[in-house]
Amino acid sequence: MKQFLFINISVLLILSLVFKTTSIVAVGLIGVFLVVSLVPKGNDKLFYCLSLIFIISVILILTAYYGYMYQFGIPYFGGGSDDLAFEHYSKYVIANHYMMPEQIILDPQFTYSNSIGFIWILSWVMRLSNVFGEYHTIAFRVLNIYFLLALSILVFRYFERKYQFTSKQNLIVLYVIALFPNSQYISIHVFRDTLISLILFSVLFVWDNYFDAKSKGGFSLIKAIALTLILGYISYWLRNESMVFLIAIILTCVVLKDNILSKKNSILFIFLVFLAFILINYYNIWDLILVFNEKYFIHKMELSDGLSNIVFSMSLFPFGILARLGYGLISPIPITILKIGGIFENVTVFFQVIIGFGVIGQIYMLPYLFKNIKRVDKIFISFATTLVGIVITTFTFRHFIMLYPFMVILMFREFFETEKGQRINYFVGVTGVLIFVAGFYLLIK
Repeated sequence: MKQFLFINISVLLILSLVFKTTSIVAVGLIGVFLVVSLVPKGNDKLFYCLSLIFIISVILILTAYYGYMYQFGIPYFGGGSDDLAFEHYSKYVIANHYMMPEQIILDPQFTYSNSIGFIWILSWVMRLSNVFGEYHTIAFRVLNIYFLLALSILVFRYFERKYQFTSKQNLIVLYVIALFPNSQYISIHVFRDTLISLILFSVLFVWDNYFDAKSKGGFSLIKAIALTLILGYISYWLRNESMVFLIAIILTCVVLKDNILSKKNSILFIFLVFLAFILINYYNIWDLILVFNEKYFIHKMELSDGLSNIVFSMSLFPFGILARLGYGLISPIPITILKIGGIFENVTVFFQVIIGFGVIGQIYMLPYLFKNIKRVDKIFISFATTLVGIVITTFTFRHFIMLYPFMVILMFREFFETEKGQRINYFVGVTGVLIFVAGFYLLIK
């Protein structure tokens, strides 16, 4: 742990010197404390891995920062997107002395905003920063990386506790969830999606710990409820739609206490699904879904072409949802690797190519994801619920980070149990499919 603290504090000090504000150290130390509190005692090797991941992440933060400055003149996604807007509105919140989200929502400027919670959190990060100097956009980006590290630790601990794999295999899962290109790309910006993903998996981790017979004695019901209420409050204000996923995760943990969907609990699970459909119909949630779909449909059609246009132009029900589910499993579409010749042309192309190769790796792991159909459990149901929720509403590349904790667990628990010969067969099969699909895509594009 001492080495981890030394490396992290040293990097934070260097960043503070480079950007001339001690606020980066102050905000970064919050992340350091969060990460240290989640690492099991005596696991020094994990700290070494986390130190390496942190250094790589900081390099990517600086790459994005200076790359955007060179390409757009300002250090924000696309020359100024949600990340710039979040910081702008957070300063507005501070100027108007709003302390809680319940105050912010009363301002007419935020009547139709679904980002109040993130603006609230960011405003407090800015307040803390201003005590130690002046807020800099690097400060929250570093904190966001610590959120990603915290998520990775929880996934590692869950995987280690649930499955009997080697320490090396468990660490592979840690590296994949922390260094997956799209996860890194989302986390090196001032976006809320990494924090939302951390909250959702934390809720599953809390309730799984409570119901797990081995750890139930050390994790009380009161503690589980208290943590859930706190996380639920933050989740509601961060993006209230995420509450649907949070509630689904809790119900899944309650019903599947023994992890696997069995005959004994399947009746209760079917009843809950039926009840959910009744509530969806009663509260006109289908209409809300269609509104979301229409809103993001227009946006996606403006930015898409070729295969994307075909998928998003299909009616959502009955076949459009199936097309989107398939498309969602290979998103963001990895056709961007064709730009590899111009990877150093600008930072946008650089990250598009890197993300594209990450998705190619994801596609090679899909056979192992599909193998999980034979053992439906809380991780599988949480993954399926989140995937469906994303593809029928926003289908935004940033939202897919909510899938990754569940997806990585599903993929690698099957991968590690699959014999080498079968892995080779899957590799050859997926390669053939990729060649065919790539040719078809280029043909219709």
